Amino acid sequence: MVLAQEGRYPPLAMVQDRYEEGTTRLLNKILTPDMTIIDVGAHVGYYSLQAARQVGSAGRVISFEPEPSNYELLTQNIELNGYSHVKAINKAVSSTVGTTTLYITALDNGRNSMYHHGLPESGSVSVETTTLDSFLESEEWPRVDLVKIDVEGAEVKVLDGMVRLMTDYPDLKLIIELNPPLFQDKGVPPLVFVERLVSRGWSVQVIEGGSGLTPLAKEDAQDLIDRLLATETSVNLFCTRI
Repeated sequence: MVLAQEGRYPPLAMVQDRYEEGTTRLLNKILTPDMTIIDVGAHVGYYSLQAARQVGSAGRVISFEPEPSNYELLTQNIELNGYSHVKAINKAVSSTVGTTTLYITALDNGRNSMYHHGLPESGSVSVETTTLDSFLESEEWPRVDLVKIDVEGAEVKVLDGMVRLMTDYPDLKLIIELNPPLFQDKGVPPLVFVERLVSRGWSVQVIEGGSGLTPLAKEDAQDLIDRLLATETSVNLFCTRI
């Protein structure tokens, strides 16, 4: 993998078997040949490459990455690994089709966002947006088995744009980041985000680094959120149908 452009901090954990170990193990466990995976916020392709290896040439990976330099690295990494069954799309996934501003952090290349988060920024870029529902409609609604979402605080916008996907695909699974500090930056109460998933019929589990999956009961969600706020960290959630 090529991890970063020259002068940017490379996420070395991705090539040292230390990157989001719990999520990586889960992904490799649940993916099987011929599945279709959508990677929203693909960055430079870590999870897209993991998924491509697991689903094989009979499967399909669709990777969305809006930031131009990351998209360039994503396509380069796909080509380096010879994965012709990965489709990279240089767009942001949101709740509407159009354009938006993406703010580029001056730190590592994984924290670009549609929102200001109080981080040092090196500029901004206008990017195209789409919704998963409109994209899948243009593709004549192919099979989708799993959607992974990591978009630096804009996760709610992605969910708002995939209502039909979540309604019409009962076997769909989600891996989605819960980052309370970023949610609060844009005025979305983190508890509301979790309750929204539960109210739409999802069973929510926390992906732990060493202990696998821990069910997240509604009454325990605030304790988790408070812990993440205190430590300014995030977790990934694994969501399946009840």
